[in-house]
Amino acid sequence: MTDRKTYLKLYDFCIVLNRGSGTTDDIAQELGITIRTAERRLALLKQAGIEIDRTRESWENRYTNKLKEPLETVLKKLDALLGIRPHPVPSLLPEEKQEEILRTYNDLLEGRIRHWPYHFFDCKEREEKLRVIIPHALEEIIKKAPAKTRRKDLEKAKLSRVRDIHYKGSAYRLLKTTYPWLQPWEMGKVRRMWSGKGADERKKQAITWLVEEMLPYTLEELPERISVDDFVRHGLGGLLCGHFNTSPYEAVNFAYPGRFKKWQFYYSRDKWSGKEGFENAREAIRAMVEDLGISPSELKKVKVEHFEKYRLSGLLTSKNLGFRRSIKRALQHAYPEAYGKEKTGK
Repeated sequence: MTDRKTYLKLYDFCIVLNRGSGTTDDIAQELGITIRTAERRLALLKQAGIEIDRTRESWENRYTNKLKEPLETVLKKLDALLGIRPHPVPSLLPEEKQEEILRTYNDLLEGRIRHWPYHFFDCKEREEKLRVIIPHALEEIIKKAPAKTRRKDLEKAKLSRVRDIHYKGSAYRLLKTTYPWLQPWEMGKVRRMWSGKGADERKKQAITWLVEEMLPYTLEELPERISVDDFVRHGLGGLLCGHFNTSPYEAVNFAYPGRFKKWQFYYSRDKWSGKEGFENAREAIRAMVEDLGISPSELKKVKVEHFEKYRLSGLLTSKNLGFRRSIKRALQHAYPEAYGKEKTGK
């Protein structure tokens, strides 16, 4: 039986294969593995249903290897094999045993038997059995995604007893046997999740999970694109509202301290407010001018379209800052030395 760690190594192997036709020797050398290990991984890919185009070179007894399918398709197959979101972990039980389990389950659902057979889940194979039953239940009976499944849904699917006896009545604990990527905050309200011992660590874990695993933005794009809705859609609305003043910047800064500036966040309502707003404005304007390659002696080259390009037009219209749409007033605030006496418009 091949373990999960071995299958995880196939991702890099497939990426190298996708670069073009290469011999087993070439692939082994690039990945820093032996030729025998490379051959084993080719065999594992075949077992996983991933086709490799192997062509024998005419001048010697060597083969070139290339993926037959697009890399994206291959990586999705590996995701399904390993139970990576949104796929369940596949059961390791023999196919005949899995079919027998589903027959028993269907007999229970259709009333041919009144309850699960005695001691059906009191065994070492309990999780492997559940990995057969739960995906079937969600797809055919409950018809919901794992994160949307609640206690009453499990009762409908005849899974409440195994939940109560073996998983302390927790739908999350039961589902996590089959969907290990599932997070507790995705399941709705979780008591004391964001308070008590270890709360700060859980908050950081949740925010980095959102940023690095769930959102389709790079870290460079994050300040311009992340919004309150991103937190709400992924079950973190309560965390954002209750602990970070509904501010994506405060949440991200908590998980990545000092990495970003408040003025960089497009969906930051108070970045131009109060005394801090003036400092943010000065820093933002200077950063924009430097990125444009304009020196302090050439500030007349700065145009309104530059503020729009850098998504800083709100800075010009902020009542607190008082620039009243004037580029000159904004530049005077950021570069008082270039204009003489500082003038902020207030």
